[in-house]
Amino acid sequence: GCVPHIQIHTSAAHSVFVKFGQMDFIYTPPTGFKAIQSNEQPEPTIKNGKEHFDIYTYTSASTAADITFTGWEFQPDLVWFKCTSHGSSHRLYDSVRGVNKGIQSNTANAEGTDTDALNSFDSNGFSLGTGNSDINYDSRSFVAYGWKAGGTAVSNTNGTITSSVSANTKAGFSIVSWTGTQTASQTVGHGLTQAPDLVIYKARNEATNWIVGSSALDAT
Repeated sequence: GCVPHIQIHTSAAHSVFVKFGQMDFIYTPPTGFKAIQSNEQPEPTIKNGKEHFDIYTYTSASTAADITFTGWEFQPDLVWFKCTSHGSSHRLYDSVRGVNKGIQSNTANAEGTDTDALNSFDSNGFSLGTGNSDINYDSRSFVAYGWKAGGTAVSNTNGTITSSVSANTKAGFSIVSWTGTQTASQTVGHGLTQAPDLVIYKARNEATNWIVGSSALDAT
């Protein structure tokens, strides 16, 4: 958005009159300028960010019990959990890999199967069991970050390697799964309408480091 800025030269006496919409704008702006008002601003592609991303904080019961959360305006495709009151691992689940397929962003560990953990991605939230202490444990506080992708994954053949993709082209966010070939110069389709500015990827079946690439950094 626009940030008003007024600069007054300190070596001379000046007075400034500022209006914040309480009266009509009666002066003609200089050529090439417009009055600062909402109807002069470009219409945003996403008017309500909470339809694509949101955050939920919660505290589990003194004896952990199942949790059903229904407060978001979308069905999440990626939920990232972290305990905020105790030291424990981050835990990520997404609709492409499937519920109960957890992976830790703070370790190099391979993907694991978490029984009775994140049990479902619901129309306006998610449901948790008590099978993983990283997301639901006695009297602990947690945060959950949720992203909307494109729902059920579809096959994508845009690259030399076929991928499974759940893409939210409006928000510029997608989840991509593929099987590597150990062959150089391969490409993978991501389902978006333009090149992504941030890519985070991890081998699911091996204990290897996460890789983060950004358009703000050198490609290598």
